[in-house]
Amino acid sequence: MIKMAMMVSAMVLAASGSVQDTGDAKDAPVAKPGQAKEQKTLDQSLVEITKPGQITVEDEQMNFEYTWPAKTVAIEPLNRLFEKRGREEHKKFKALTDEGKADASQYNYRFRPYELGKNWDIAAETPRFLSIAAGTYAYTGGAHGNSWFDSLVWDRETQSEMAPTGLFSSPAALEQAVREDYCAGLNSQRAERMGMGANDRTGVFGDCPALEELVVVFESKSGAAFDTISLLAAPYVAGSYAEGPYEVKVPVTQAVIEAAKPAYREAFVLAQ
Repeated sequence: MIKMAMMVSAMVLAASGSVQDTGDAKDAPVAKPGQAKEQKTLDQSLVEITKPGQITVEDEQMNFEYTWPAKTVAIEPLNRLFEKRGREEHKKFKALTDEGKADASQYNYRFRPYELGKNWDIAAETPRFLSIAAGTYAYTGGAHGNSWFDSLVWDRETQSEMAPTGLFSSPAALEQAVREDYCAGLNSQRAERMGMGANDRTGVFGDCPALEELVVVFESKSGAAFDTISLLAAPYVAGSYAEGPYEVKVPVTQAVIEAAKPAYREAFVLAQ
């Protein structure tokens, strides 16, 4: 995860191909009786899958890339989930670029193509779970782009997605279990980057962010169970844009295991 955290804010989107739009609404065929369900599915497929695990679009308005790893492509319901979300991301981004280009035309300034790259990767794999995280970079005009993170857990037993905090009795319980280690690790990184101690920071970025502002990613050294929790802070969460993202890894402790729901405690093991 440290590679993703350090690269995402400087990521340059490299699209490897172009995809044709499905056409304007006026060109769409009129649904016949009994075909409403099929037509609805077609309407939702605004962009084709470029190749397994990838949606790439490059045209005069945008460079768009959405990828997910080969191991998730092989899991049919998880692959469908990523395909659906990739298409939804493209639909939203296309609307944003249409608006941006229209504004450029109206106010007579040069439109620079927007960029969005979202790349999912497997952070950890255990017999039951996949921990999957994404780094996203987007440019929509202005001096620079921005970046952020996402994560999910895939449960092989139930064939369903979970939020990482869903394995715990509550987000507050997890926060209480990791907060001391997280804040100590964050302040250590801040001091290394900015040359100042925790007590020297004031203003907007002087405090330790709450868990709800962070992205939780589970990791595993052994592959048997999760033993590390990576807490990701995008730019503007724990520091200024110039500081970049922060990734703090905290060990799984007994407090973390006890904060987990009883059904998921075996998913975690004490860090060695």
